[in-house]
Amino acid sequence: AFFMVGGTTSAVQAMVLSACKRGEKIILPRNVHRSVINAMILCGAIPIYVNPHINHELGISLGMRLVDVAQAIRDNPEAKAVFVNNPTYYGICSNIKGIAELAHENGMLLLADEAHGTHFYFHADLPQAAMTAGADMAAVSMHKSGGSLTQSSLLLIGDRLPSGYINQI
Repeated sequence: AFFMVGGTTSAVQAMVLSACKRGEKIILPRNVHRSVINAMILCGAIPIYVNPHINHELGISLGMRLVDVAQAIRDNPEAKAVFVNNPTYYGICSNIKGIAELAHENGMLLLADEAHGTHFYFHADLPQAAMTAGADMAAVSMHKSGGSLTQSSLLLIGDRLPSGYINQI
């Protein structure tokens, strides 16, 4: 875990900058936080958007469907990573374990923005937390639902990644 003091924006940007270089592709939902867009601009990554479906009754975007992620991976097998919101701003979760398995089967990293999912790590009856689902990196906002001071966040990394390189980023 890296303790971040620039909010989850800095953790999200570190994830994208660690995973992608100029001209490399990243698969992500259309409704990502602007920090992801800014990180792609900084490193020159090419976005491959998966459009989430809409719940018309509530008027909100849903998570990424596994079938849509699988299609994006088939269409872009050279992509370096898949990025997922776990959950979205509205509390909608994708099948993060299934997405992690798809990403890893295809040699891609799974990055998760858990700005609104800190609490997932604290109870088994809640949706699955990214790192327990197999994510390679997760940006976690402790200040939103974890009870810490403003802008405190964590960048969690799995054992498939070099912590020294991520520390450098």
